[in-house]
Amino acid sequence: MIIWKIILKVLQILSSEETPNQVAFGFCLGAIMALTPLFSPHNLIVLLLITVTAVSFRSAVLGFTILFIPGYVVAPVADKLGYYLLADSPRLIPFWTGFFDLPLMQFSDLNNTYTLGSLIVSLLLFIPMFAGVRYFVFRYRKDLKDKIEKSRWYKAVANSKIFIWLKKAYDLLGNGAHA
Repeated sequence: MIIWKIILKVLQILSSEETPNQVAFGFCLGAIMALTPLFSPHNLIVLLLITVTAVSFRSAVLGFTILFIPGYVVAPVADKLGYYLLADSPRLIPFWTGFFDLPLMQFSDLNNTYTLGSLIVSLLLFIPMFAGVRYFVFRYRKDLKDKIEKSRWYKAVANSKIFIWLKKAYDLLGNGAHA
């Protein structure tokens, strides 16, 4: 059932009027939230960006959904990176001391090795992910959309009772009308 919802969401996003940049940027912001500890203060800023900028809210939710589980796979590497930056790099100690002396920075939770490491990993992945998603959306709309919508497979799925029921339920809940 969840796979159907994800497929439906992907097709809606790919066929939406949102630009490839809006879709890609939303996806990447959702990815930051998925790859870092959810209740970190920086995720409030990410959530604010998602809600006040012209990015695709649906693609942010999709990015979060798709990358939430892989975030656990990246966690050990992110923790080691954070530990290296905070504890194993004597040259960075003056920087961190000054950084955490700034107002509000002690509340940033960036003194946590996992939080810092995962945020850096997600920011390093941001540009390649943005470029990849943007390219995929552009190529899909240019080359694949018409072919897929004319295929027997798509017509069979789109006309299946479960797909029609899921779409009606999705629209009834108001999820199809947002962003």
